Amino acid sequence: MGLFDTFILEPPIKCEKCGNEIRDFQSKHFGRLLETYKPGEIIAGSNIRYGIIEESIYCDSCSNNNMKLFMTVWHSVYVGYGKDEQAAKNLLESIDRLSILEWLGKRQDEKKEWERRFGDFYNAMEALRHYLKAEDKQEFLSSKRIPPTRNLNNHLRSDDPFLSILKEYKVVMEMKK
Repeated sequence: MGLFDTFILEPPIKCEKCGNEIRDFQSKHFGRLLETYKPGEIIAGSNIRYGIIEESIYCDSCSNNNMKLFMTVWHSVYVGYGKDEQAAKNLLESIDRLSILEWLGKRQDEKKEWERRFGDFYNAMEALRHYLKAEDKQEFLSSKRIPPTRNLNNHLRSDDPFLSILKEYKVVMEMKK
């Protein structure tokens, strides 16, 4: 079977057979690092400076594997796709500095959001850890030593505080992807 990389389709493609949305496809044309790429991201292990690559896509819903798309790569950046070769060529020709700046801005915003979410998650886990270590739990909750977290009391009232924190910060959902 071998290793592959996954590429996100923005926008998703509808299956020609069943109409199911196909949100990504897999390729063995690059580093085969089991990485996932969104449009605008540099493909690790890419030996393709720019071009169009024909790829097969697969529908999980109906097992249709007769569909094709044309992936566009520009300076080792995954640009997107065209449903036919001409659409992919048009996409490749449309890349300019503004596109690069938009991609960079989007990735920086995603990075900031990830860092914010991680910081909030870390603080909640630290608060739970300190609470569990505290000899006097009530004194700990009323003290100013508690790490900043919004919902420690809510988490403590749940059956499983650890799982409650994971759910609040959507860690459980992301681990399944």
